[in-house]
Amino acid sequence: MRILETPVGQKVSYSEGQQNGRLISDRKEVSLLCQRYDTLRSQALNAKESWDLLERLRGEL
Repeated sequence: MRILETPVGQKVSYSEGQQNGRLISDRKEVSLLCQRYDTLRSQALNAKESWDLLERLRGEL
């Protein structure tokens, strides 16, 4: 999924699946996708934390 902003400030989203892509321009739907993306981003590990997690999991194998 990509969230894009046009030169006039309108946000649109592009979602791609295995066999197709979809451009989403409905403001309510794009707003919901932005909220979900922000939630995921806020919960994601930073680069060092991701590296440390992978190293820890590798050591457990």
